[in-house]
Amino acid sequence: MKKILFAIVLLSLSVVSYGQTAKAWLTSPATRQLLEEQNELQFASRTATPQCITINNNIEYQTIDGFGWMVNEGGAKLFKTRLQTDERQALLREFYDTAEGLGAQVVRISIGASDMSERPYTYSPSKDETLSNFSLNGPDKDYVIPVLKEILAINPDIRIMAVPWTAPVWMKQNTKGRNGYMGGTLRTEYYALYAQYFVKYIQAMEAEGIHIWAVSPQNEPLHDGNNPSMTFTQETEYTFVNNHLGPALEAAGYGDVLIVGYDHNCDNTNFPVRVAKSNYVSGSAFHLYGGDISAMKRVYDLSHKDVFFTEQYTGANGDFGGDYTWHMQNVMLGSMENMSRCAIEWNIAADINSEPHTDGGCSDCKGAVTVDNAGISSRNVSYYIVGTMSRVTQAGAVRIGATGASQFKHVAFRNPDGSLGIVAFNTGAKQSLSISLNNKVITYTVPSGAAVSILVPDAFTPSAIASAEATPVSSPSYSPSGLITDKRYKGVIINNGKKTISK
Repeated sequence: MKKILFAIVLLSLSVVSYGQTAKAWLTSPATRQLLEEQNELQFASRTATPQCITINNNIEYQTIDGFGWMVNEGGAKLFKTRLQTDERQALLREFYDTAEGLGAQVVRISIGASDMSERPYTYSPSKDETLSNFSLNGPDKDYVIPVLKEILAINPDIRIMAVPWTAPVWMKQNTKGRNGYMGGTLRTEYYALYAQYFVKYIQAMEAEGIHIWAVSPQNEPLHDGNNPSMTFTQETEYTFVNNHLGPALEAAGYGDVLIVGYDHNCDNTNFPVRVAKSNYVSGSAFHLYGGDISAMKRVYDLSHKDVFFTEQYTGANGDFGGDYTWHMQNVMLGSMENMSRCAIEWNIAADINSEPHTDGGCSDCKGAVTVDNAGISSRNVSYYIVGTMSRVTQAGAVRIGATGASQFKHVAFRNPDGSLGIVAFNTGAKQSLSISLNNKVITYTVPSGAAVSILVPDAFTPSAIASAEATPVSSPSYSPSGLITDKRYKGVIINNGKKTISK
């Protein structure tokens, strides 16, 4: 019923053409203005600047699931062991609260260990062909699940995508070391049993009150040098998904859980297109450690199925401005332009030494926040990369037409509550940018290498929710080091006090 109502709402959208105001947040690495709220902008009949984005609500592209981070077991452990309850919950509200925070809408987690875990592990550590020894007890039960529950208490509509780095070691062959955790392939005689491993995982998470929205068969199936890791070819992944995983999830009553294939770099289009031929597959997932982001659109066109951007890291020794520029242009705006339904950055937290990670795992992955013995020491570049997008975008938004302003890389979204979200990154010199909506214009000056996030609260009025009560909120201000300096919240209109919709 909720999905039907949502469809009706979208069909009944109308444009508000007068009395229009907008909120804006500037992120300028050069001047260390980080998600800094600007003065309210007023639409009026005026001449647009040469750099003008014209909004066209009649042109629709993909639906957006949201923006977020990978909640690694190592980061979850830092949250649980180094932050007091009130400090941790306040931080999670910053990340996920749709009224007073950044409003991140998606979470990626690992099924078993990722390389940003303290050690490799699975849920069936010794050979047991009945999987009677399957258990979430250990790091997941101690750290990941409690943090996920706190996130869900803040936003029950968070979408959670789960992906394994490896199958249980005893199901593998031809491994490369690390006690069997590195590399190797899934034994064909265990394809059906490994599908049941996924079922047991989803059931166990459901028992904890955690709904898994989507799964991928394997993180980076063409990379066998990580700890842990496992490989599939395009044919073996297709066989596993089409003949085993898909039927197993459907038979267990989890046919609504999305299966997203590939989950690797943009330098290979044959693999995702092949796997997407399975009727059980909803789409393909991508990283950008190789290739060009335009591969996502090619796979979308060839497979006629959705695409998802699911991982990109920032390095511990990276330059804030350089990383922000590259990620905004390629990962965030680039993936949206190429039909992605989401954009997920890598690890949500690490300490000053990029720990925890496995022996052989990523040793220079910078978290969205740095957590040390004394607590949160900094909010880092991926915090602002994601926040630039999620601050003005809701789950269930639709990307709409936005043309012009060649100096700016930009996208526009029609949100379910009727608001318009725009993110524009200035690729050139300091320049005035205009936004034209229904022949009315706002103008704002954007520094070089900076992004502006604009929210127009009542741009489109869905008739089914036009009478909903509005609640004024906004995000906090931050110092150059990324610490909160102002905890007042004001200004942005959110219907019913929420930015997201039900799954």
